[in-house]
Amino acid sequence: MGCSAEETWHDLYAKARRLEESGQEGMWSAVQHYAEAYDFMPSRLEPVAHLARLYRMAGEHQTAYELSRLILDTPRPQSAAHFEAAIYDVILPLEFILACRALGRHEECRPLVDGLLAIANLPDSIKAALHSGCLTTMEWDRDVHPRSRLPLAFVSPGWWEVV
Repeated sequence: MGCSAEETWHDLYAKARRLEESGQEGMWSAVQHYAEAYDFMPSRLEPVAHLARLYRMAGEHQTAYELSRLILDTPRPQSAAHFEAAIYDVILPLEFILACRALGRHEECRPLVDGLLAIANLPDSIKAALHSGCLTTMEWDRDVHPRSRLPLAFVSPGWWEVV
């Protein structure tokens, strides 16, 4: 029996994550595989969040902006296998905010800033930085991103894992 489209998408996405985490084939190999997963199922933004982060970390803010702005127009999946809610609720909106700020587009990200400030259990350091307009990539990478070495106390354990 063949794989469903969701299963095929997840296989592509999981391969990209493994490549990135292993670091064996280099960042751009992971980028290629994340792009392949997104191209296979453009309604799923999980690979886009990783792409936006990788491009931001490489200093490619315009590319990170173009990728992360998809959060504005792509509806959150309602009933999808392997769904990562945190990508849609926190991670990609923050990547968009960081890209906007790096490009001087502060007003463009205001609705997402307001939405994130409404999250009760977002870390106080991130809320304060968002409120003041001074969120830096260092704070984001240190306090929020799932690759962070610090515990992510503001969410349930395993929140970045698939459900």
